[in-house]
Amino acid sequence: MRSRTSEIPRSRAYPATHGAAAERMSNVFGWDARLHDGHRPDRFLPGFRPSWSRLVAALALTLALASAPALFPILPGLPPVRAQGVPGDPASPSDRPEPLSLTLDQAIQLALEQGPDRKAADLELELARLDHEEATANHLVQPSPVTLSQAESAWRSAQAEHAASSGTIALSVEEAYYDLIRSRQQVELSRGNLEQARRQLESAQTRYDAGALAELDLKQTRQQVDQAEAQLETDRRSLEQAQQELNRLLGRPLDAPLEPAEAELTFTPSELDLRAALASALEQRLEVIRAQDQVETARLNLELSRNPYTPRLDQERRQVELQQAQDGLEQARLQVELEVRKAFQTVEGAAAQVPLREQAAALAQEQLRIARLRFEAGTITSLDVTDAQQTAFEAQVAALNAVFDYRISLARFYQAAQWQGPGSGSVTD
Repeated sequence: MRSRTSEIPRSRAYPATHGAAAERMSNVFGWDARLHDGHRPDRFLPGFRPSWSRLVAALALTLALASAPALFPILPGLPPVRAQGVPGDPASPSDRPEPLSLTLDQAIQLALEQGPDRKAADLELELARLDHEEATANHLVQPSPVTLSQAESAWRSAQAEHAASSGTIALSVEEAYYDLIRSRQQVELSRGNLEQARRQLESAQTRYDAGALAELDLKQTRQQVDQAEAQLETDRRSLEQAQQELNRLLGRPLDAPLEPAEAELTFTPSELDLRAALASALEQRLEVIRAQDQVETARLNLELSRNPYTPRLDQERRQVELQQAQDGLEQARLQVELEVRKAFQTVEGAAAQVPLREQAAALAQEQLRIARLRFEAGTITSLDVTDAQQTAFEAQVAALNAVFDYRISLARFYQAAQWQGPGSGSVTD
């Protein structure tokens, strides 16, 4: 059966629908449909004997229809309808929430307080705590030094992993934060590139109308404008995705307005102390801590096996297990050191690229300026100008990405070293 509510048109022109609605109501309550249009009924329908309860119900429904613009949004099947620009309307520009402005430190703190990754890490730690508590209780009933040692090792490992998760979360937020800034700058570069392409098209159109430019050159200039428009739309979508990713890490609605306090990515070379970074990594990295616990557990097993009641083969097996654990610890240390050194070299390489990209961007801008002068003088075609403009735009993007790569590589170096910041001395090895 079709609902009467679904028959009501979804339109702001409610008065045009009142007569039809009232006519339908007359089939239910038996009163003249003209009542809804503001006319007093001259008489009731033939054969109808009114009662006060039906009359009151009819009048109440009539008043409801008269105030339909206010009540219809709450009827089932109808979306809320608001006037544009009305205070309290979320769609009204004056009532839209202000973007949340965050520094990098504030964003990291927010993610560590309410982000989904932090919540997941907290739950993992709680499960590990319950397992440790259960193992401790079982030890009281059935004592086992080895089992208790393993439980203690697992609990220490869970705590270390939870602490390491804070660094992982901070790194993810920092990368997303920088990506959002870069995306905003990318949109500005694309917008500027589109404006330049349109100005060049206007100039080319003027020369074409004067008979000083071939039609092919004009078409190529128009194509350049189309490409610039497509690039701008692509960059806008990337900006929206970057904002959504950062909001996700912060535990906020994906479409919540967000604005980084840092307007643009800047390049400031950092002096790094590699020795201090290696020392920090070897002391705090989770892989090393786990390997150390395995060595301690293997050593305890060997000590417990050294008695007249343990078979000789079991004692030899415990000795081999200890050697394996010690070798694993050494390999974990070497792997951590290798990662830190690689991260350090990546930072150095990224730092070297930034000035080169900036110089290339400045040179491309100068070549574009000269190309425009030559075009005005009639010595080159419009295609030459559009090519120079595209080269300049790509050089600007490359310079921006170079700064982004440096900032990201620096953040990953700190994470690999479990380091809080740059060293106080110069870069050493």
